[in-house]
Amino acid sequence: MHNMRFLFGRTELDELYASSVVRHLAMAIINIFIPIYLYQIGYSIPIILLFYAVKSLFHACFSHIAAKSSIKIGVKKTILISAPLLIAYYLLLTQVSIFGILILAAILLGISDALYWTPFHVYFIKSSDWKNRGKQVGIYDMLANGSAFVGPLIGVALFALYGFDAMFVVASGMIFASTMPLFFTKDVRPKNNYKFSSIDEHLVAASIGNGLRSFCDEIIWPLFVFLTLGSLALFGYLAAFGMLVSLIVIAIASVLADKHRKKKMLVVASTTESVFWVIKSILSTLQQFVIVEGFFRVVQIIRWLPFQAMCYNRAAAAKSPLQSIVQREVGIHLGFVIAAISAYFIITLTGVLQLAFALGVAGSLMHILIIEKKKRK
Repeated sequence: MHNMRFLFGRTELDELYASSVVRHLAMAIINIFIPIYLYQIGYSIPIILLFYAVKSLFHACFSHIAAKSSIKIGVKKTILISAPLLIAYYLLLTQVSIFGILILAAILLGISDALYWTPFHVYFIKSSDWKNRGKQVGIYDMLANGSAFVGPLIGVALFALYGFDAMFVVASGMIFASTMPLFFTKDVRPKNNYKFSSIDEHLVAASIGNGLRSFCDEIIWPLFVFLTLGSLALFGYLAAFGMLVSLIVIAIASVLADKHRKKKMLVVASTTESVFWVIKSILSTLQQFVIVEGFFRVVQIIRWLPFQAMCYNRAAAAKSPLQSIVQREVGIHLGFVIAAISAYFIITLTGVLQLAFALGVAGSLMHILIIEKKKRK
């Protein structure tokens, strides 16, 4: 593990990348299929939306606790605590035909994600640097998308051979393995200056938009593809294709994101992505899905890299980076809850699933709110 420095140049990033690759692969094997899994075992779309609303509500609430834990025991130990909770979540998914267990699983997932992502962002900010942050975000996303490309293919194979339960067991084992790289260097504790002294309105608003958009991509899109094409395998192949396109684009976009073009890239890509949500809502054939998914992932990466770099730079420059991170996490998952509730009423009242893509339109455009206009003197 210590010999990985030649890949990335910073030992702390090396271990973070290594741990994240394994974790992302585990999650890519199963996570994108979970809305379809819940639908196939008999849950209605409104109940599936409730599941994700509960998950995001607990994620938002426990982000504050994750911040306090990072200060008290360290970011790595906090990340390690998240692993058994995530494993318990995957194992509970084998029993979620019982409604109470479904809600318990959602709660565990929300807590686990909060205990992972808050300290993860703290560690990334500490280990990366301002000048090369776009590139370093790009390396992380390249590795994550590489895992996201392979994961759905493994998931489809496991499902075809052994069913969903095998996917849950394999993912659980890999989550455990993902904690190993974190033991190779000393733990990190952020400064104990964390407090909600002020709210960064631009960051919170843009993060809510991130949550709206992510909800459509992670929940509504898989259900729409599955219900339209009628095949879990086809959705898995489509997801893998989208991640392959993302991998190719990241190498170029991550360099551009460090050359003073972040704001322009973000505005153009966010606006274009909002149009693609409208186009996605009218797709009906496999060929259409493949073509639009390819272009959509190109635009998504061009939007995501500058947005992520700007969020990290904003946190690094703040008096309390941890406060900035928590506000972002709360904003994202508040957006998820808002999206779930809104989608519930849209689908219940109209019976048309793809109308919920309007939330994606709004969410993509709201990313632009991270850009503050310069005040006139």
